Amino acid sequence: MITVPESQLGIVGVVGGCGPAFVDVFMDALGDAAVKYGLDRQTAYQLIASMVKGSGALAYHSKLTPAQLRDQVTSPGGTTIRGVEALEKAGFRYAVIDAVNKANH
Repeated sequence: MITVPESQLGIVGVVGGCGPAFVDVFMDALGDAAVKYGLDRQTAYQLIASMVKGSGALAYHSKLTPAQLRDQVTSPGGTTIRGVEALEKAGFRYAVIDAVNKANH
């Protein structure tokens, strides 16, 4: 159970209620990228759903921050950091924050 002050119920509703759709958009985009590189869509979606489930469970049970979890799988000079850099360059964080801003008003 997650307990928050009454004053924070609005943002809890936005993040908890809209967040799944935001994750779905991300998953759909990953699926398109996987299909672009030859993976069939069904397999891509199964892989992506499993990854999201595992990442969420690890974040929930480990109590580590998302940044700490990211750093555990990001090798210096590796493929993951190059992908993270591309997300940053494209304004991924800003887009997520802006989506929450729009949904919260």
